[in-house]
Amino acid sequence: MKLIKEIKNPLIVFILFLIGGAAHIVLYGVDLTNSICQIFYGMCVIIWAMLIRKRIIDKREKNILCGIAFLLLLDFVLQECRYQFVSENITARRYIWYAYYTPMILIPVLFLLFAFFLNLSEEDRIKKRSFLFVIPGVALASLVLTNDLHKLVFKFEKETDGTGGTYSYGISFYLIYVCIAVYSILALVIFLKKSALISAKKRTLMPALFLLLCPISIV
Repeated sequence: MKLIKEIKNPLIVFILFLIGGAAHIVLYGVDLTNSICQIFYGMCVIIWAMLIRKRIIDKREKNILCGIAFLLLLDFVLQECRYQFVSENITARRYIWYAYYTPMILIPVLFLLFAFFLNLSEEDRIKKRSFLFVIPGVALASLVLTNDLHKLVFKFEKETDGTGGTYSYGISFYLIYVCIAVYSILALVIFLKKSALISAKKRTLMPALFLLLCPISIV
């Protein structure tokens, strides 16, 4: 908690996140660096989440941002489990590979909901139909997790964990990336439109900058 109090500018976390991403790319394949980068990422996300809980007043915005932080941490944990703890079990590695797509898909969905709630008082409500955007994301994430039953996302010629073997992509795989792109762009457009108000920009700029990196870091 003392560390959180000393970090008064969220821009520091944003810069650290960028540094961690650059290090992961430059040092990719070097022994131990992957785990070190994952730990570094995890620390950045935890600090960011604690800053959100401390700085964001609106409970709805706070909950959405903390949900995004949870999904980011989930992705890091899944990667560590896949490469460190179940490296010899092809089936387990494949299902963890499927699970990667849950945060990849749902983070843009939450980003869009965050954009809807921006610049609203806690008494204001967004239109109920706005929550319909959640349905395609949940459906696509479920399709990936159940891929072994229908092969609509990945089609295998032999059992694989996603790092080897021969497989092709089903139509749902392309729908996933279309969904991620559409949700991210739509959320960004709404955010920029609402941030034209100085008060909204000052209050939410850094959390949103961090959010813009989330889909990129996951992909």
